[in-house]
Amino acid sequence: MNYQIENYTDGWAYVYERKEKGNRTIESLDELKFIEKISFNEKNARNEDLLFADSNGHSLNKKIKISFVKFVKEKQYIKILNILYYLYRLDIDSKSNEMYLYLESLRNLNEG
Repeated sequence: MNYQIENYTDGWAYVYERKEKGNRTIESLDELKFIEKISFNEKNARNEDLLFADSNGHSLNKKIKISFVKFVKEKQYIKILNILYYLYRLDIDSKSNEMYLYLESLRNLNEG
């Protein structure tokens, strides 16, 4: 059986989690613990992705695909360039050993 290995060349995503429990809005990276850096490919959101986000009180601002890793979980934070995102949904494709991350933009880290 031939397997095609995917190259993730669209950019780097930095995975974070909260240092402290709570619902307070994240103001800076100082409030987060760095987990790992991963490469990704950006994907187009399907209409059903947008409807799911809306029905669950989220906005889908970015959808990315990464290789399967155990350290990425829902309710973590992802930084891409200078934008901080909330990871509200995660789909695992076990056939291709990949994960789809559904991200909601929280803030531009260059702004106060």
